[in-house]
Amino acid sequence: MNKKSLAGPRALTIIGSLAMLVSLVLPYATSSNDTMTAFTIAERWKEMQSVANMSVGVSEIILVMIIAIAIFTVLALIFALAAKGIPTLVFVVLAILAYVYFNLSFTPYGSYGFGFGVYLFYVAAIAVIAGSIWMIAIKRHNKAAIPNM
Repeated sequence: MNKKSLAGPRALTIIGSLAMLVSLVLPYATSSNDTMTAFTIAERWKEMQSVANMSVGVSEIILVMIIAIAIFTVLALIFALAAKGIPTLVFVVLAILAYVYFNLSFTPYGSYGFGFGVYLFYVAAIAVIAGSIWMIAIKRHNKAAIPNM
């Protein structure tokens, strides 16, 4: 009976999920004299929306997308805390897909480039995926190590 511990993959998924959440408030786009988070982008679209007299617009869509990314990440964190590999993997993939869609829809332009938050999100997401797969593998190994009685 050689049972392996879930401490390593669990820590990796928890730290990765927390880093994904933190990355949402870090700079999303930067230039030589300006920095924008994802929330700042929504605020600037809201200002443009009020100038153009639009009722519902891009700022609301941006906020919904950011909230969806945050919800998926929090759910991945909850399942990582519970040491559930498959649900953690599912929700981190959903968070990545929502983030990729956000990036495809609202890419920085001109003198702006991606900020540190974008890169941190992807690195943390890869860590969560690796930790989830590792967690699933250890659980299957432990299940196979239990002798049949």
